[in-house]
Amino acid sequence: MNIEQRQLTDSDMIKFIETIGITKFEKSCNYMDPFINKHIFNEFILREKFFNYSIYVFGEFSENTLTKISYYQLPNIGTLSKSAELQLLICGNEKTEAAKFLSNSFLNLNKSYPDISKIKINIKNNIPNLDYILNLLSIIGFQKELVLEKEFDDADLIIYSYFIK
Repeated sequence: MNIEQRQLTDSDMIKFIETIGITKFEKSCNYMDPFINKHIFNEFILREKFFNYSIYVFGEFSENTLTKISYYQLPNIGTLSKSAELQLLICGNEKTEAAKFLSNSFLNLNKSYPDISKIKINIKNNIPNLDYILNLLSIIGFQKELVLEKEFDDADLIIYSYFIK
């Protein structure tokens, strides 16, 4: 089986958009930030983000099919922030494989952007796969940083962070 992990570029956009379109984010190790939705993942918006280096996208291809994705919003240069935000994760069912993939994406993000020292993730506390996602974050070493009660009408917002050493 031919497996390749690498940073995605604008030439991978169509595969990226297709993969997002068929993913069920309420299952297993799949996650989407509660402040965004699938509609922002279109060719026009993604091309602008790739060209402005405002995102970092890492993927895994198995037999030339995109099977895993981690999508990071990079900090705005003007803010001097060193925190990237994990906004999308597609990893399937296996937590151990998902943890390895996510760890590899952190390493590659850090190689490309060595000033990034923190990765944060926003989680709604009522998503169907909450236990699955929290277990994955725990395996990797994320720490609960903040709970914003009633941030949403139906849920709290929990912010987890991973500090790159």
